[in-house]
Amino acid sequence: MMNQKLVYQGNFKNSKKEGYGEERYPEGDMYKGAFYDGQKNGKGQYIFADGSRYDGNFRNSKYSGFGQLSLTGGNIIRGDFKDGKLNGEGDITWDDGTKFVGSFIDGKKNGEGLYVWNNGKSYKGIWNDDTLYGNGTLKDPNKGTQESIIID
Repeated sequence: MMNQKLVYQGNFKNSKKEGYGEERYPEGDMYKGAFYDGQKNGKGQYIFADGSRYDGNFRNSKYSGFGQLSLTGGNIIRGDFKDGKLNGEGDITWDDGTKFVGSFIDGKKNGEGLYVWNNGKSYKGIWNDDTLYGNGTLKDPNKGTQESIIID
């Protein structure tokens, strides 16, 4: 068995990765982008061995700021990231065409959002910790519009 190691090509400053560089990991993942003080900081692209990829901003080697995570199954997660999770405004599109657009906290739907199923039905309302909560509006192309209140 061959001893595999992380391979880095790029610039250094004070013995730390700095500026543009590329890292290749033993498991097949790869990062191309900005480094500062030895960590991924700034704009970059992380490509996973399975073909999934993240394009966007990094801070302290985590997704941070605006970015898009495209998964091999077809799901796309786009928006404002903090510490590797969606925080703020964003959207998720699943491979079947279902979509959510709204607010996130720590990667979970929180606050106002619009969920649209691939059959045209939609729900606009409040989310709390990834769960529907409070006032909302359900629209069904076959049945019209219904107001609802969901209380936990």
